[in-house]
Amino acid sequence: WGIIYSLVMIAGGLFASCGGNNFDLIKVLRIAGIPVFVAVIIMFLCTWTFNDRSLYAYSIAINFIAGKEKYKKIFIIIGGAVAVVLAYFGINNRILTILNGIGAIFLPLLAIFIHFFYVSSINRSEEERERHLFNYQPFISWLFGVLIGCLTNNNLILSFVASFTMCYLLDKLASFKLAKREIKG
Repeated sequence: WGIIYSLVMIAGGLFASCGGNNFDLIKVLRIAGIPVFVAVIIMFLCTWTFNDRSLYAYSIAINFIAGKEKYKKIFIIIGGAVAVVLAYFGINNRILTILNGIGAIFLPLLAIFIHFFYVSSINRSEEERERHLFNYQPFISWLFGVLIGCLTNNNLILSFVASFTMCYLLDKLASFKLAKREIKG
């Protein structure tokens, strides 16, 4: 589980950095316009499924959102207690099937990572790479790759190629034009 958890966190960070030019999930959710209470729910659901790390991860997420270091111990205790209770009732075992099913979403993420960091970033100026705007292209490409993977019974190679191709086409056709107009206007 430790290896799977680490790979999931790395994939999430790569996906977040493509979408919002940042590795922090909370900041990316803020850039995308997601309300704070939804971000709290997302962070809670991300951490309680892996109980061995939930105490620390939950406290970091809540402290970042709340901004109050003095309540750190309280948040750690609350997050850990809820995670232990849910694990005790076997919630982890019930969602294992779902977790195995969503494993196919990470190969399209790899395609997006390869495109944005090895193909697309070569043609961008330093100003475009450093701009902290929300970019829709990786999300559309990812959804397209996941859809292809689901429709073809988890054909991972096809979902990788579909995601990479969609990302390439969107980058060539739209290439940050919407974001540039928002800045100038």
